[in-house]
Order: sequence, then structure tokens, then C-alpha cells
Amino acid sequence: MRTLKVQLREDEQILLETEGRTTLAPEQLLALLPQLLGLKHSPPLPLATRKYLPLSEYLRESSASTLTLTFAEIEDLLGCNLPPSAKKHRAWWSNSSTGHSQAAAWLNPGWEVAGVTSTTVTFQHLKGRDKNIITGRVGSKFVGYDLNLTWSAPALTGRIGGTTVGRDVNLHIEHGQVQGHVGGRMMGFEVKGTLMSERIDLRLGGNLIGADLHVDLHNATATGRLGGKKLGYDVQLTQKSGEWHGRIGAGLDGYDVILSGQVPSEIATLAAAIAFQSLQDDVAGATAG
Repeated sequence: MRTLKVQLREDEQILLETEGRTTLAPEQLLALLPQLLGLKHSPPLPLATRKYLPLSEYLRESSASTLTLTFAEIEDLLGCNLPPSAKKHRAWWSNSSTGHSQAAAWLNPGWEVAGVTSTTVTFQHLKGRDKNIITGRVGSKFVGYDLNLTWSAPALTGRIGGTTVGRDVNLHIEHGQVQGHVGGRMMGFEVKGTLMSERIDLRLGGNLIGADLHVDLHNATATGRLGGKKLGYDVQLTQKSGEWHGRIGAGLDGYDVILSGQVPSEIATLAAAIAFQSLQDDVAGATAG
């Protein structure tokens, strides 16, 4: 049983002061306030999320369908640091308010978390659910590329890497055929081939400079090879709870993969492969330079 205390003031004068016992939860009591105060706004956030109100207001005022914010940008909005668990565990950004009261900060204004990387969070407006967001990272914490891609059939678009270092993605995928470009005008590679739910056969690059991608998809796993028998990289990815984990390459010549997104297996595998190829090309170019 909880004790509810109410005080009504006019300037410094107390007009009413009372208290009583209640079985209502704090969230239920707060939900009654707009009606009591004659407000038309949505119910206030639960008490536990008061500190996240600036983020909630920021999302409410945005007209975009998706927003990607770095942890630092979110902390600037809040005026305080995020808890360590927010930067370490994807579960902290769960779209369920049960056990995650901070979720009300994005759920109440009509948003959900679509993806989390080691440094960013992507929010998606619920009205734009036909666009599926792919986020994650290929590589290590220090050498790697973040992914921020959108799959809205028949287009896979977005960015691999950061604002200044990375590559744009513009691929058209329809009737099992892929065609498009990863990168800018001066640097990048073409993508062309077959993309099916059980098999991927693609060419990343041209006839002389490039790599073939052959992957079998079965029971939430993706296994295959990027490149040739001698100069190439094994692909080993596994899907679990909406995330893809694994590795492309072995030892020092490979990179870890972790991706989030409610997309078909072939789309997630394609995203991992083009991110890996982009990272390999750019690291090799930087080393040669």
C-alpha cells in the first residue's frame, strides 16, 4: 500500500493539502494527471524515466522516420551520463517497458529502438515499420565499420562506416537479382548476382578486381566463402534472437560480425559481406598509402 500526498498551492498560499492510501502504481497515478489538470497531452512518463524526458521530447518533435544518435549525443540531450549497462548491453534498449522503464522515453512518443551498435542507437518511428533497419558492426572496437542500412524492398540503402570514412550503399534487389553500387564515384565496387533465401551467388567488384561471394543459408546459419580458395575468407554467421553473430575470415585476416535487424537472412548476410569487403579495401588502401 502506498501513501499519496496532494498539495494545491496558489503562489505561496496552500489551498489544499491531503493524503491517503492507494494501491495504484506510480505509472497509473501519473496517467491520471493530464485529465486532472485539463491537459491534452499523452500521459507523463513513469517516475523512473524522468531523467529521459529530454530524449522523449526530442523524438516527439522530430519529423524523421528514423534517427541515429550516438551515445554522446544522447548524453548531451539528457545532461548526464547514460548508465554503463546502456553502452554494454543491447537488452537495456529493449522496446518492452517491463523491467526497462527507460523504454517509455521512446515508446510514449511513438518510437522504437531498431538497432544498437557499440557507439550509436537507431530509433524508428512506428509509422515507418515497413522500413527495416540494419545496424551493427563488422570489425573490432578499434578497426571496423558500423552499419546503418535500411531495407525497404526492393532497395537496400544507407551507410557503412562514419560520416567522413565509409561508403554509401545503393542496391536494388528484386526477383532474386541484385544490382547496385557500394561507395562513391571515385572508390567503391559494383554488386551483381543472385540472392535467394537458400543461396547467395554474387560478384563484389569488376571482372579483374573483385571477389565472388558464395554462401549457403540453412537453419539460421550462413556458411560459405568470400573470394577464391587461396585468396579468400570463410563466412560463418549464425542468427539468434534477431541478431547475427559470427566472423568472416580467420585469425588476423578476419573480422567479427554482429548485426541487428528484422530482415531476411540473405539481406543480413549481404550487408555483412559488403561491409567486410569495404573495410578490407579501405584498410588495404590506408596501409598502401
